[in-house]
Amino acid sequence: GPQLTPGERVTSLVDWYNTYGIDVRFKETTADIRNNVMTGGIRERDGGTSRVADNLIAGSSFGSWFPGGARYLKRRLDGQDKKYPKYIDKEHVEFAQSLVDWALALVAPTWMGHGSNSLDALFGDPGRADYSLREADRIMDKGQVLRDVRYDFCGHRRRTPPHDLGAIEYGGKTCDVARKIRDVFDGDRK
Repeated sequence: GPQLTPGERVTSLVDWYNTYGIDVRFKETTADIRNNVMTGGIRERDGGTSRVADNLIAGSSFGSWFPGGARYLKRRLDGQDKKYPKYIDKEHVEFAQSLVDWALALVAPTWMGHGSNSLDALFGDPGRADYSLREADRIMDKGQVLRDVRYDFCGHRRRTPPHDLGAIEYGGKTCDVARKIRDVFDGDRK
């Protein structure tokens, strides 16, 4: 998810869903990525390694390049009206920058970006952290047994195997993800 600065409040739970995935970076980094349901992809770079199994992944590993590329293009466009005042107006720069934003918004929810459009149908309303299941057959009982993962995101004990994919064990009690996220961040500020 996005990085928060100390004291910053979570304002949009959709930011925690529409991520570009996991970046496993540097030779000192290893990641064990199993039983996840995730937008984005998994990217290894600069010597980082990962073990990946039994995940439902919506996006691509190269999708994480898009936001940085968009920021780069917008910065390159900025000031072109001052550099070439005879040919380019400020409105032209702003229009070109808006096209970059439009292109990013168009690609982001597809398989090339974070791919959230392919996971949205699985859940009640993931943009509002409602992860109640619509398509249980794609998640329930599809995960490996991970002996070190005994509890789900809300602290409920995992059922007897096979386990569900993702952070929530659906056969148990309900899990109010929005409330849990707020509780975690409120606790960090105390």
